[in-house]
Amino acid sequence: MTGKKIVVVDDSELNLMMMESFLQPMGHQVVMASNGREALDRVQRENPDLILLDVMMPGMDGFEVCQRLKGNERTRHIPVIMITALDKVEDNVRGIESGADDFLTRPFDAVVLAARMKALLQSKELFDEIRKLEQLKEDLTKMIVHDLRTPLSSIKMSLELLGSASEEQARDLIGIATSDVEEALLLINNLLDISKLEAHKMVLQKEDTSMDQLVQEAANKIKPLLLHSKLGLEIRNADGEIFGEVDRILVGRVMMNLLSNASKFADPGSVIKIDLSQDKNGRIEIGVTNEGVVIPKEAQSLIFEKFGQAEVTQEKARAGTGLGLTFCKLVVEAHKGEIWVESPPRHYRKGAAFYFSLPVR
Repeated sequence: MTGKKIVVVDDSELNLMMMESFLQPMGHQVVMASNGREALDRVQRENPDLILLDVMMPGMDGFEVCQRLKGNERTRHIPVIMITALDKVEDNVRGIESGADDFLTRPFDAVVLAARMKALLQSKELFDEIRKLEQLKEDLTKMIVHDLRTPLSSIKMSLELLGSASEEQARDLIGIATSDVEEALLLINNLLDISKLEAHKMVLQKEDTSMDQLVQEAANKIKPLLLHSKLGLEIRNADGEIFGEVDRILVGRVMMNLLSNASKFADPGSVIKIDLSQDKNGRIEIGVTNEGVVIPKEAQSLIFEKFGQAEVTQEKARAGTGLGLTFCKLVVEAHKGEIWVESPPRHYRKGAAFYFSLPVR
């Protein structure tokens, strides 16, 4: 167990020094307090992993300190071991009633204290992990609802306008609704497949595939969204027709995710570029470049993680759940390939370029 932050509360300077000399060699960070009020302040500011609390102190004693800590939503989950010279049963009962997680009577065995600390620190670690997962679940639910609401609201509006639209307007509205359906399906499919890919339970259906055709199909699917956002699209291939043995559906969805991501962050009126090439070792490299939002350096290592998102300041840019890039990473790695980002891209002052490479066989 790595070193933890422990608040030691005692009105005796000698006791504080002894506890510090006991805890520091174990790798723990020790924060000391010499009275009850100071203890409450230290705990609020330091948010420790464990509190070793003396009972007999002038003014506010340990029982009252413990009651206040356990009555506060922010500090109630921090385990408290009460240490005291009191040895009557009623004192132990009072300690338990005040909320203490454990109770030791002086003089105590250091081995016993270490064992009880270890047990409580493990419980605290588990509690923190559960709380983190619950928060993550709540945040994810909100993000998914938001990300689905946007395309669904747009589809609803397009269908409502369709009845009174001219023939040309109807074509535009159908195009918008189609792109919104694709965006919603991408999110849903990403959610369904990420857990399979993480558990290595997704069986790749590899087949000899024209990568030019795969890229063109993805470009055709994304066109309505690009038209709606007033974006252009350019496909560049200097190496002629390229073939690879890949799972056509999954790699096609990687392209869709990267193009959808690029369209969200590109400047209006700009051109998204797809580069397809093959290096001297035969590896296929595909890049999707947009001119727009720059991904901060500190965020570039996080954006492929599940729920990781680049924090951008531009009002128009919203990263969403971050599942799309996680899906891309897992699919590319399942093909024994690599994926990375350059922001700003080479030869550009702003924007981002996402590249992935795949072995031919």
